[in-house]
Amino acid sequence: MLRYVLTIFIVCATVSLQAEEGWTTDYEAAKATATEEGKQIVAVFGGSDWCGPCKQLKENILSTQEFMQMASKDYVLLELDYPQRKRLPAALRKQNAALQGTYDVSAFPTLLLCDEQGRGYVRLVGGHIPNTGVALLASLKKQAAGGAKLRKAMEKAAKKAGGQRARALEKIMVELDKQQCGNAYIEIMEEIMSLDEDNKAGLYKKYANRLLEIEISSGLDDVQEIVKESKGKDRALALLEGLRQQAEAAQLSKSLQNVIYYIGAVHLYEPENKPEAKRCFQKAIELNKDTDTAEICRQYLRRYK
Repeated sequence: MLRYVLTIFIVCATVSLQAEEGWTTDYEAAKATATEEGKQIVAVFGGSDWCGPCKQLKENILSTQEFMQMASKDYVLLELDYPQRKRLPAALRKQNAALQGTYDVSAFPTLLLCDEQGRGYVRLVGGHIPNTGVALLASLKKQAAGGAKLRKAMEKAAKKAGGQRARALEKIMVELDKQQCGNAYIEIMEEIMSLDEDNKAGLYKKYANRLLEIEISSGLDDVQEIVKESKGKDRALALLEGLRQQAEAAQLSKSLQNVIYYIGAVHLYEPENKPEAKRCFQKAIELNKDTDTAEICRQYLRRYK
C-alpha cells in the first residue's frame, strides 16, 4: 500500500486533509469527484515509511508531474497509506483499515482501478505494476474498458430474475475473480445467495462459505491488531481458536486454515513457546504444503534445528 507524507487536518471527525497535489486521501470525496466528473478511481495502497517497492513506485512514477498531469485527466487519484512508524489521525486510520478489508488488500503496493462508485475491477500488485509512468498509463487505459463492461453486465443482470439473475451475477463474479477483485462485492454474493436459497444451483453454499472466509480473514486481522496493541494474548488466543473452529466446521479452504495456524505460531507462541509454535507451523504445512505461507513455516522450522 502506498503512503505519502501528508499534512492532515481532521475536522468534525471526518477525513479532511491536504494531500500531495493531484491526489486525495478521502475515499468518499474521491467517489464524489469521480461521479461528478465522469472519471474512474485509481486507488493505491502502500506503506510510506517501510515498504521499499512502495517508495520506489511513488518516487519514480506516482509523484512525477508527468504522471499526475496525464492521469488526473481521466482518473481520480486516491492514496491509502499504512505506515508503521508514522501515526496517522484516527479518522484516517479507521478509513484506511476499513478499505483494506473491503478490498481484501494483503500485499503492498497494490493498485486498484475502480468505477465511480468505488467498485474495483482491476488489481495490480507489486511487480505486476508497470515500472514507468507511460507504461502504467497505457495499462490503465487498456484496463479501463473493464469498468464499462462491468456496468453493462450489471445492467443486463438487473433485467433478469430468479435463477437467470443468479447465474448472470455468478458470471460477473467469475470475471471479477480473474482480477482478484471479487471479495469486495459482498452485496452481489449476498444477492446470489438470496436467489438460490435452496442451493439447487450450488451457489448458496458456495457464497455462504466464501463470505465466512472473508469474515474469518477479518477476524485474523483483529487477532494481529490485539497482539500489536498489547491488549492481551489470552483474548487473541480465544478469538483465534474460535475462528479455527469455524473454518474447520465449515470445511473451508485449507489455505485459509494454514494461515490460521501460521498466525497462531508467529504472533502468539513464537518465540516464548517454541514447542507450541512448532506444532502450529507443522500443522499449517500439513494442511496445505504448496502455499507461500507453508514455505514461510518451513523457514521457521529450519531455525529450530
